[in-house]
Amino acid sequence: VIEDLIDNLSTDDIFYDLGANRGLYTCLAGDEIKDGKVHAFEPNPVAIGDLEQNIQRNNFYSRVTVHQKAVSDSGEEVPFVVRSDSTGNTLQTTTVDERDSETITVESVNLDDFIIENDLPRPTIMKIDIEGAEVDALKSMETSLEDCRLIYCEVHEDVIEDTDSVLPAALLRDRGFDEINHIYERSDSHYIIRAQQ
Repeated sequence: VIEDLIDNLSTDDIFYDLGANRGLYTCLAGDEIKDGKVHAFEPNPVAIGDLEQNIQRNNFYSRVTVHQKAVSDSGEEVPFVVRSDSTGNTLQTTTVDERDSETITVESVNLDDFIIENDLPRPTIMKIDIEGAEVDALKSMETSLEDCRLIYCEVHEDVIEDTDSVLPAALLRDRGFDEINHIYERSDSHYIIRAQQ
């Protein structure tokens, strides 16, 4: 996934990293994008600290903006499950093993609204790894995807709360992404798709 992303980034891209965690994709994109911008969305306060340190270490402050927000279908405070190892953090509170985790409250944003309210450029490339909230987030993205040519989306079918939901691939097809491939599979229900217009 990383190799494909780097091969497809241009120096003037606008890269949105939804579920940036500690910033692996954010920093790799920041190294390639000299004239564009990286917007990293991460609601976990522990991961945010590491993310900002990694941005500082790489001297990317001029081209990376961090938003301490979850991306979903609403703009409100929501419960968010945080694990001690800072992986697998999720808005999907009903499907999580409560051992070694705690639930905090974070601010969630509808990406279409957030872009308009903050006068942000729309993404040209996006990475989505938001642990089961990808369906809600994608349902709310219409105008925010108008300039987006490529999306990498980790899909967690096993933790999507509404089992009747349309899966991310179908939502992306509805948004004009006609070339969709599985490029990494952990299991039948946990995989990454690559969607291109």
